Amino acid sequence: MLMKMNSAVIYHSVTGNTKMIAEAIHKGMSSSHQPGEKCDILKLENARTADLSKYDLIGLGSPVYRQRELANVTSFIENNLKGVEGKHGFAFCTHGAFPGKYLARVVPAMTQRGLTIIGWNDWFASTCHPAVPKPYYTDGHPD
Repeated sequence: MLMKMNSAVIYHSVTGNTKMIAEAIHKGMSSSHQPGEKCDILKLENARTADLSKYDLIGLGSPVYRQRELANVTSFIENNLKGVEGKHGFAFCTHGAFPGKYLARVVPAMTQRGLTIIGWNDWFASTCHPAVPKPYYTDGHPD
C-alpha cells in the first residue's frame, strides 16, 4: 500500500521573483501528486508551526540579501520549524548573481530541525545582473 504524501512550499518574496519560483515549484509538485494528496503553497508569514507536522515534504525559499538569508527566514527556522523530525525538505533561493552562503546556512539549519534535505546543489538558473559578465556560467539554464 502506498502512503499518501502531503507537501508544502513556503516562501518569502520581496519583489515577486521568489513568489514566481515558489508557484512554479508548487505547480510541478501538485501535478505529480496522486488523488488524496495535496501540495500547499504558503507565504512565510502565514506558515504556522502547528500545521507543519502534517507535511511529509517542506520546501523553504526566499531571496538572498547581502549573500545570506533574510532575518525572518532565520527566525522562522529557529522558532517555527518544529515537529518536522523525520520529514523531507528542500531549500531554494533567488538572487542576482551569487547566492552567497544562503544554502550553506539554510540547509544545515533545516537539518538541525530534523529534516532530511533532498535535491540541492545540482540546479541553477540564468542570471540578469548589471555587474555580471556575459556569458555567465548559468546562462542557458531555466529562468
